[in-house]
Amino acid sequence: MKFTNEQWAEACDFLGSLGLDASLLNAASFRSELERYLGLLLKKNEELNLTSLRDPHVAFWKHIVDSLTILQWEPMGAVIDWGSGGGLPGIPLALARREKGDSTPVHFLDSVGKKLRAIEEFGNELQLKNSQYLNGRGEDFLKAGKLAKVDAIVMRAVAPAERAVEWLNRSVPRWIFLLGPQQLELWKAQQKRARTKGFQFGNQAEFNLPHDHGQRVLLELIRI
Repeated sequence: MKFTNEQWAEACDFLGSLGLDASLLNAASFRSELERYLGLLLKKNEELNLTSLRDPHVAFWKHIVDSLTILQWEPMGAVIDWGSGGGLPGIPLALARREKGDSTPVHFLDSVGKKLRAIEEFGNELQLKNSQYLNGRGEDFLKAGKLAKVDAIVMRAVAPAERAVEWLNRSVPRWIFLLGPQQLELWKAQQKRARTKGFQFGNQAEFNLPHDHGQRVLLELIRI
């Protein structure tokens, strides 16, 4: 799967408008790995429901570029991609780190075994050698103390705010949510509950993906 130089340049300009150093997208090796990953994802999607998107050009913006917006909050340390589904945003993040020579790990957690096996298959194909693949419920891993060495948990459209807020656990100091339209307001309604769990709102970012691909929100909760 290949995208044009014009598409990559537009993505670079968009990410730059968010304050990222988007020069990473100028690297042919990084572009190639992202294209390879998206090809693997869409191919696997023919037999396993990993994404509702079938059009690679839509998936480029709504999966790849959307996931890369999280780079504006690096460094995040060791990350768990909770409810990773098809490997988003974790695989683009891991590929970006590798391109920059950063060996800090990105791990993947999903309660659905067949989805996690697909992510591990992608990781092996892409040679993500420092990633772990955890099958189970994230809250169970937290209660068992198995995520104590994680610096940040990242979730992309995993659960509604009133459910996700109950997962907050002070053993992980930073929680980052990639949200869709109107979801920030739902999280604001949970702000008091988040404080009782020992967290406060940190950084927030709102933006619109190009070509009318939707509004997005990044929300950070940090341990008090």
